[in-house]
Amino acid sequence: MKLSERLQLIADQIELGETMADIGTDHGFLPIYLKRSGICPKVTLTDVSQGSLDKAREDCAKFAPGEEFDFRCGSGLSVLTPGEVDAVVIAGMGGILMSDIIREDLDVAKTVGHFILQPRRHPSYLRYQLYDMGFDMDRELLVRERKYIWEIMVCHYSGEHIGEADAVSDTSLWYFPDLLTENDNSILMPYLELALEKQNFVYERIRGSEDPRIEETENRIRRIEHLIEEVR
Repeated sequence: MKLSERLQLIADQIELGETMADIGTDHGFLPIYLKRSGICPKVTLTDVSQGSLDKAREDCAKFAPGEEFDFRCGSGLSVLTPGEVDAVVIAGMGGILMSDIIREDLDVAKTVGHFILQPRRHPSYLRYQLYDMGFDMDRELLVRERKYIWEIMVCHYSGEHIGEADAVSDTSLWYFPDLLTENDNSILMPYLELALEKQNFVYERIRGSEDPRIEETENRIRRIEHLIEEVR
């Protein structure tokens, strides 16, 4: 089975011998790949929709006949017990929903070795909430899939920054963290240039008004320009 570049990069963040859970598994391709390739001795496929889970079950039977899979229908991390898995993947959801899933079952989340998160929207909100809950970011990755560039976050719970997110004075760091600069320039530069274009567009629309977003937008523009210079 060949994964998309996005799913392959997610799979690459899971180490040999780790157990994993795919929250909101949908088609189940990622855990199927991890089980078939021998990377994970145990994979758990979860979804809030029984219909989606049944589809994943069909895919498992089709692409990995004879392999053993653990299927669980339920919401978020509630289907897991503390310390049960080494890695948790949540991909393709919005950042707001992801942060809600982690916060709602924080006692379980604290025992997970590491999370691999790929938000479709609101990555800055997700970073803020993770920091506020006590998570540390290990890696910030970028991957191109068709016309989009997606962000992938790898983090773990440390408990060191609980409730401290509001103390971060430069909020542009939630949008464009330093770890992004460790990505391949062939992806990073287009990502930053597009981000700068979007922020400049917003700024031109609100400049000269009393819109409270003006200062924050200016900070984001300066932040992106700084990262571009650093990369160059």
